[in-house]
Amino acid sequence: MASKESTVENGAQQGAPEKAPGAGPLRFLLPALVGGLLVTAGLTLAVYLTLITGAGKLQLDQFGALKAQQHANQFADVVGVYQAVVNEAANHPLVAAAVANPAGQNPAEQDQLKPLFPGASLIKVYAKGMATKDPNSTPPISFAQLDMIAKIEKGSVAHPEIQRVDKQLFVTMAAPITGAEQT
Repeated sequence: MASKESTVENGAQQGAPEKAPGAGPLRFLLPALVGGLLVTAGLTLAVYLTLITGAGKLQLDQFGALKAQQHANQFADVVGVYQAVVNEAANHPLVAAAVANPAGQNPAEQDQLKPLFPGASLIKVYAKGMATKDPNSTPPISFAQLDMIAKIEKGSVAHPEIQRVDKQLFVTMAAPITGAEQT
């Protein structure tokens, strides 16, 4: 005899419809999963087509050129500011005193001048017409630097120059010394 009462077996009520395990959350996640797969497939196709057609190389070239231009502009700004510092420091009495010393600069004078030229690795001060090559300094004073000094002595503009020495880059700047009799 069967009773009309429902009995509980294994935690499920008889007569109630059984649910598939996990069917509830899957029903809500399925659209998101399908959407994610479609977006991934679309992006993969776009990247593939970009690489195959060569548009990717063009975009990378344009991006590289833009970044290089940005770095060049930033470098030019820094060099311009530092050139203004060099021009201002050239009027300092310590620089005029260094020019007055015909024997050249000694290490003590170098130490006195360093605060005027922050970040400088070498400071050379020459009286007018007295500049000479110095291949033993770092960076070496070569014909390019002597040409800069000659331009300054003639009243022309000497633009900063970049020099590579042993995998290091140096920026060379020159300014007229106005605080001394011989400049």
